[in-house]
Amino acid sequence: MILVSVFLALFGIVVTLQWTKGALAAEFGGDSDEPAHFVTGLMTHDYLAAGMPWPPLAYAQNYYLHYPKVGMGHWPPVFYMVQALWMLVFGVSHVSVMLLMASLTAFLTTVVFEIASQEFGLAVGIATAILFLTSKAIAIGSMLVMTEILLTLLVLFATLAFARYLDEPVWRNSAWFGLWAALALLSKGSAVLLVAVPPVAVLLSGRFGLLRRFSFWWPAVFVLAVAGPWYLLIPGAQHEKVRRFGDVLFIPSRFRGSLLSWVDFVGKLLSLAMIVGLFVLGRMIYRRRASGLWMTGTALLIGAILSRFFIGAWEIRHLVVCVPVLMLLAMLGVQSLRQVLVGIPARLQTGVLAIIVVGLAAWNISQIPTKKQRGYSETAASLIADTSLKDAALLVCSNSTGEGVFISEVAMMEKRPGHRVLRGSKVLAVIDLMGYTYQPRYDDHEKMLAALEKIPAGIIVVDRAGSLTRHGQMLMEGLRRHPEKWVQTPPAPGSDRGGDIRVFRYVGRTEVSSR
Repeated sequence: MILVSVFLALFGIVVTLQWTKGALAAEFGGDSDEPAHFVTGLMTHDYLAAGMPWPPLAYAQNYYLHYPKVGMGHWPPVFYMVQALWMLVFGVSHVSVMLLMASLTAFLTTVVFEIASQEFGLAVGIATAILFLTSKAIAIGSMLVMTEILLTLLVLFATLAFARYLDEPVWRNSAWFGLWAALALLSKGSAVLLVAVPPVAVLLSGRFGLLRRFSFWWPAVFVLAVAGPWYLLIPGAQHEKVRRFGDVLFIPSRFRGSLLSWVDFVGKLLSLAMIVGLFVLGRMIYRRRASGLWMTGTALLIGAILSRFFIGAWEIRHLVVCVPVLMLLAMLGVQSLRQVLVGIPARLQTGVLAIIVVGLAAWNISQIPTKKQRGYSETAASLIADTSLKDAALLVCSNSTGEGVFISEVAMMEKRPGHRVLRGSKVLAVIDLMGYTYQPRYDDHEKMLAALEKIPAGIIVVDRAGSLTRHGQMLMEGLRRHPEKWVQTPPAPGSDRGGDIRVFRYVGRTEVSSR
């Protein structure tokens, strides 16, 4: 009952943060990948809601033709299944999906609270939960439709399962580690850092006899059987398009970058406590007094560092899975420092701790950026409401994030599949997945407009970012030169939020179906 109360309180805090920082109503544009994660979850929802009418690949291909921001295959399916099941119950909207992220964040924080309470007592458990929830990485993650929060939860469950296996090496604990590890890998490939947990934890604990048990190796067999087929057989699952950025290679400079990222995640003051905690933990391991929790937690951190060392396509946000362990280390340091203050009454120590926690939490919250509204929500709503455009193709010219936001808003608002949305970065230019190679498809605006008329595109939406690209500049030049064909429409109310969104409608022909 206590944990339920804690979860509800934490859920309320997260929702309040989402509301004050604009995330409940904002578009899905906090990260370039956020629109793709939402659209892919929406596609999974629609597929299940329709009773799985077609083979999955055929359905996904048709869906992509309408909403070209589907990432299934490039990313594994678990996060999208979670989104889909949630939306089947609570509906499709900004608020609904943000409440899903709030629930996942509150659940993750509740688990961290329970661990800290068992290790250090209720007061430190509460402090840990508050500081964890308001830490930069977790607070921002709770406001984005991204995999990091779910992945952190699954990686933490896997870590706890192997910790129990170290303390009690029975099949049950081994099997749970395999299950959580497989689910983590089917949520995101960066969960590969869990590969380091068993061998490093055994090395640190000195329990080499576990290597002779089949139960130790069972998780590897299970993970290969469950998660392996996805990475071996599903098109795109190996990120082959970014392979030259993700091959195995040694990048020693990332060691310093990883440490600095950890400091940024938890804050400078807690990082000092974390350093103290590392010294305390080192002594515990040396004296063979560390429990399985601390062994596997340390192994997880080492696995994250090794992954950053040897896997090219490893971004800073992939280190978010380390935050629970980092926070527990900081609390270990705090607990050690409290033991030094034995002459000070416990009530006074608790009071000082409470003041510090509230101050740090308030500071953390003040540093969390407000989620921006670009105006695409109003623009999409205006276009969808215009029945004369029901058969028109919609072309959006922006950067990757802007195009994704527009696509996600159209997909969320209309009856799907509806309009065919075209991306300027794909239709008007040739750009690789990482954006390193770029070339406009047309060498002048006349050829470009002629191609758009053949598609046929009935609406062109351009924002400031799109107009700064080479193909966007060419497009805007053609639109200015042909006002008799392309008429700029008045902006939708509320769409002037800084993105400088302009909408052009083709009047040089009668609209024909583009579906």
